[in-house]
Amino acid sequence: MKQLKYEFQRTVEVLVGEDSERFVVHTELFCQRSEYFRSLCSTNRKEEQKPIGLSTYPSTFNDYLKCVYHGCFYAEDKLKRQDVFLRLGQIHMLATRLRDLEAANTAVDEIIRYSNREEVLPLSKTIKLVMKLTEDDSPLRRLIVDFYVHEADPEAFQDDCEEMPNVFLVAVGKEFRKKVCENQQAIVGDIFELVGNGQKCRYHLHDASCPQCEDSEGGSDNDSA
Repeated sequence: MKQLKYEFQRTVEVLVGEDSERFVVHTELFCQRSEYFRSLCSTNRKEEQKPIGLSTYPSTFNDYLKCVYHGCFYAEDKLKRQDVFLRLGQIHMLATRLRDLEAANTAVDEIIRYSNREEVLPLSKTIKLVMKLTEDDSPLRRLIVDFYVHEADPEAFQDDCEEMPNVFLVAVGKEFRKKVCENQQAIVGDIFELVGNGQKCRYHLHDASCPQCEDSEGGSDNDSA
């Protein structure tokens, strides 16, 4: 894996998790990307920046750093496929909390690519976490629901229903009904076709610092997130 090189010199310590595991990151880079880091670093403009405390799992923060420094999260071969979905979901949720929209969008793109390549959907472990820790308008939540509206095998989905949280099943039902009402014919197309046809921003977060994707046609419900 090729390491990206940065000319940034200043660094700041980030103490992560209950045991305050120590990470060192480039201050300028993370302040450019993250509203959270920018806010904290602006409160102390001395040459010696105080350590930043962050409540998350060190493994999740380490995965987030890979996403920042390498442009995406490279899944290790030894990881089970469902663990890849789980870790990408955790990156997305952490990046959203840090207001690093670029990393959040990268993580959701990786989920789509991985699902398409491996021909597998996120299962109950990831779904439970996403439905528990995200808001109703989360693009990650929207993606998980859309996966099961467009991609799930009906028989397999029925078999897995007992493992799914009720809030997820209700969301899938509502979205499916909405699609049927919009088009009385069978639902056509799939997520991968939608993304390829300029609907990428449906699953993205955007603001002034992270503008809408150039190839997007419909925009996102989260343009002002």
